[in-house]
Amino acid sequence: MPGKRYWQIAVSGPMRRTFTYHAADDVDLMPGQRVAVPFGPRPRVGFVVGPIEPDNTIVTKRIRDILDPVPILSDELTRLCLWIADYYFANPADVFAAALPTEFRKTRALHYHWAGNPPSEALPNSSIEIGQVVNPDDLSTLRQRGTLATGLDEKWLEPVWPGRPMSPTVTHYRLADDTAFATYCESRRQPPPPFTGSATRDQLRDLGWTDYQVRTARSAGVLIAEEIPETGAPLAFIDADERISGQVLTPDQQAVVDTVRPALDQRNESFLLHGVTGSGKTRVYAELARHTVDSGQGVLMLTPEIALTGSLVSAFRGVLGEAVTVLHSAMTERERLASWVGLQSGRFRVAVGPRSALLAPVPDLGLVIVDEEHDPSYKQDDPAPRFQARDAAIMRAKLADAPIVLGSASPSLETYHAAQQDRHRLLSLPKRATNVPLPTVRIVDLRSEGVVGEHSWLSLPLKQAIDQRINDGDQVILFLNRRGYAGRMICTDCGAIPGCPHCHLPLTYHKVGRRLTCHWCGHTESPPEVCPDCKSTSWQATGTGTQRIEELVPQIYPMASVARFDADTARGRARAWQLLQEFAAGKQQMLLGTQMVTKGLDLPNVTLVGVLNGDQGLDLPDFRASEKTFARLVQVAGRAGRGTKRGEVIIQTWDSGADVINLAAAQDYTGFYDHEIGDRSDRSFPPYVRLVAAILSGTDEAKVADAALALRESLLRQLRSVSIDAEVLGPAPAPIYRLRGKFRRRILVKTRQVTRLTAMLTEWEGTTPRFGVPSSFGITIDVDPDDMM
Repeated sequence: MPGKRYWQIAVSGPMRRTFTYHAADDVDLMPGQRVAVPFGPRPRVGFVVGPIEPDNTIVTKRIRDILDPVPILSDELTRLCLWIADYYFANPADVFAAALPTEFRKTRALHYHWAGNPPSEALPNSSIEIGQVVNPDDLSTLRQRGTLATGLDEKWLEPVWPGRPMSPTVTHYRLADDTAFATYCESRRQPPPPFTGSATRDQLRDLGWTDYQVRTARSAGVLIAEEIPETGAPLAFIDADERISGQVLTPDQQAVVDTVRPALDQRNESFLLHGVTGSGKTRVYAELARHTVDSGQGVLMLTPEIALTGSLVSAFRGVLGEAVTVLHSAMTERERLASWVGLQSGRFRVAVGPRSALLAPVPDLGLVIVDEEHDPSYKQDDPAPRFQARDAAIMRAKLADAPIVLGSASPSLETYHAAQQDRHRLLSLPKRATNVPLPTVRIVDLRSEGVVGEHSWLSLPLKQAIDQRINDGDQVILFLNRRGYAGRMICTDCGAIPGCPHCHLPLTYHKVGRRLTCHWCGHTESPPEVCPDCKSTSWQATGTGTQRIEELVPQIYPMASVARFDADTARGRARAWQLLQEFAAGKQQMLLGTQMVTKGLDLPNVTLVGVLNGDQGLDLPDFRASEKTFARLVQVAGRAGRGTKRGEVIIQTWDSGADVINLAAAQDYTGFYDHEIGDRSDRSFPPYVRLVAAILSGTDEAKVADAALALRESLLRQLRSVSIDAEVLGPAPAPIYRLRGKFRRRILVKTRQVTRLTAMLTEWEGTTPRFGVPSSFGITIDVDPDDMM
């Protein structure tokens, strides 16, 4: 009677623990393989973590099916997923699932077709036909002989990806004629926008069409549907920037390339490229990527913002053409699958995208680049896995034995400190590629220079500077890190402020659609007519957001057109790219936006940047508040003067004496680093320690507080039992102490032994589920948290 072997299987869900299943003793599995396992009422996809010696007291269930004969992720990616799960205290299944298209999260096995003739010893006495699906008997023989993986390596077998086959055509729509469209719009309260040429349904959504409008317009004969063959790479609307390949490297850029190139021969070395804004870091990245691809290897290029991916993709396609693809969450499932399969098969050699692209299956990875490495967007806070993509990218490069380049004009203190400790090799681009000096920066104190009334957001010096640029035909960027119309509404009789019913936060007023919105949980409601406290009907919108500035600008500059670039206007895969292309083409003279305008934009005709509130965010209870403010100001200042004219930056502030404001105005990164690093050392914050946060949440505030106190005492006992040196702060109410209807308490652990700490937490959780916290409370463990709110 055949025996059994036992395996640790991870299944996605709230618990980090793995489950024990058995298979026949002649079944050999590898970490990362997908299997179908009985779990609850139906089979679920599980991921093999490794073999295990079972507890003889438990009854195990049998693995129902092996979905992949070999892991569909490379050994390097499999090891990275398991490292992320261990270090960031995540369920391995959640990490593996994040690395795969949605179709791979279903219990469908891979099929194969013949791409060539197998050797006779692999499959004797069998006739095959190239291009046909491998029949079950032959597949069983290959598995028994252990030659299935050989067939994939030698390319006489090719996988058939699960899910519905991708159609070779895509439905495009075009307007029948202008008259029919105009007639259709007359009968609509909210008519869809016009467009030229043809567009897919997803592109129409990006333009503002709803599915209902597409259906009714098609039924009315206003939209004509056509089947067009699918060609080109995903997100093909991002054109290649042909100019970049013709740009000659500056001496500083060439020196950086010459320093990094020897490491491209599959040698892990870490570089920090500290280059001032406009120094041509993208040109350096593209040149290094070209050398890597020419040598037959792949490139992973990370960028912090989905909305700004287009500029990097355009530059890379200008140098590398159709070898470049994109991976991010705003793509359709069809596009993501096409990119993933294209990378897996080697059709694409370069993957560009935000933090989710970290797990892209780049073939023969030879170079990793993390642009704007300081950006907080690289840390995933929710949902799990809560990983820091920059640090995980460093580990991925190490596992691939490939070099990594971290680039920024304002490096994170952790990264720059590591470079000072020789853990990164520091490279510099101290001058702009155009040789035009960095912009001049003026600080305007709103206490003395501000104006009263509805235009209090605009000081006289900034108004005069805008006047001059508009008259000269130049372009202007205005930066305000608050979207919406107003920060809040207030009853002018009693001072009541409408708040989110689920979060301890005021609701932001959006004039478009006339709604109050919570930007944390998404709750939306209509503004109240009557004050619930005093029954007054007198309301006033206070504070200023980008919607309000967009409304007020034409009152001051009636001849200047303005475009708004924030999360409300740049939704969709194509809309952000379209907005920036229109502004770059000169269709608007002013670009108004949130932090999305602070990075990644190369707009040569912008000669003035106005920062409407330079101290915004400085007063937050976050030890990184100064660092984040400094980075935003340096980055947005770098948007000015990137062409042939020297730029100017005006920072409006209520605290003109603040060190961070003045150091940012001087664009003095080393001065800021020296100022800030001493404070971090004195207060024992990163980079001198690592942080691990435990957040407890629940609907009963008093019970959450009691549970948090009990968890702290248990945690202290565990730390003492394994002699881990750590400082435990709290529990204390989180700065946003009520979020999405739950009260929150936070425990913060400071330690220099973070890997020992996470190992202890893993062992503790294995013996005491949820660390003894009752299931009525939510508990989140966040390693290296960035969001301290």
